[in-house]
Amino acid sequence: MLYTLKKTGIGMKNFHLAGLTFLAMILGAAFGLAGFEMSLVSQIAKILITLFRWAATPLVFFAILDAVLKFEIRMKGIQYLVLVTGLNLVAAITIALAVSNVFHAGRYLPLTSPSVTAETRPSFSSPQSTKLDQVMPIAIFSALALGLLGRRFRFKLNPVSEKGYSLCIKLIDKLVLLVPIAVFGAVGKAMGTHGLTVLSGLGSYFIVTVGGMGLHVLFIYHSWIVFYARMPLRQFWSVARSPALYAFGINSSLATLPETLKALDRLGVSRGASTLAACIGTNFNNDGILLYEVVAALFMAQAYGFHWSLTYQITVAAVCIIAMVGVGGVPEAGIISLSLVLTTVGLPFEGVPLLLGVDWFVARLRSVTNVLGDMTGSIAIDRFLKQDLRL
Repeated sequence: MLYTLKKTGIGMKNFHLAGLTFLAMILGAAFGLAGFEMSLVSQIAKILITLFRWAATPLVFFAILDAVLKFEIRMKGIQYLVLVTGLNLVAAITIALAVSNVFHAGRYLPLTSPSVTAETRPSFSSPQSTKLDQVMPIAIFSALALGLLGRRFRFKLNPVSEKGYSLCIKLIDKLVLLVPIAVFGAVGKAMGTHGLTVLSGLGSYFIVTVGGMGLHVLFIYHSWIVFYARMPLRQFWSVARSPALYAFGINSSLATLPETLKALDRLGVSRGASTLAACIGTNFNNDGILLYEVVAALFMAQAYGFHWSLTYQITVAAVCIIAMVGVGGVPEAGIISLSLVLTTVGLPFEGVPLLLGVDWFVARLRSVTNVLGDMTGSIAIDRFLKQDLRL
């Protein structure tokens, strides 16, 4: 793992940033418990999340546009991609809802907000929802339409999509540098208000989120490999550990794509299946982000004292699916899309910076889960296509 981190400048930069973030969390907790006034510093956290939300819309637009323009989408195999991706998404949502409702981790972090009262009810038409949130669906469908038109009439849009995507990534890289300051203010204010319950709350959130992703890999991905593809787990993991460690190091499933394709080649997966699932599918098959978003959204709702019905929780999960599209390869994508989800369903996002205190490790496990999902999807689709050839 250390070799993987040293191998990439991005990995080492994130490693140092993680150290600063952890230090900021410790200092924030100490200042908060000591009684220092943290309201002014905590505003930085609120501003940072707002900036992330503003950067999310153009990022998703250019990410989807770039994917549609670059990857050759063939109808053969698309139905299998939809089938495998759909089953994985349903499984991820089911696991997220199960661990959230069984363990109810949000009860260990009681939060309050001026925008939340006893009479407040979460709603998609909440006053907290802004025009920015309403622009996101327009951005997604516009990118798809523009990309398909560009391919159909051979518009030279690739330079535009690449430049726009690159600028968005650079902006987010700059914003990420402010994360330690935001964590310091958010943790300090929360510790000053709620005391040591903040630490137990973050610990519960961490265990439930990581545990959910572990269950997804253990039962869902292993089931595809063992019961459907008939591949020994030892054979799979002997090859999959390399892209998994790489994804952990650089925190991006998209940047790991070359390593993922090499691993799939070594497993004997056809390039057609791996291109379909790992190149095109990586923009939609982001089980790690989806599971994290659902758990985090329910955690924040529980922390603010909301009791959502199962129907509403499923609706929130549907919103999470839309929010994750196109951002799976982006470092810190989970926080970006989560801030959109919370405001869309009518929850305040003031508590999001608290999650940043443990997000360095959680984010990397999201990326690992996404990469394993790309590999599992490729293996399953390859099996489907080979069965078709035998018929």
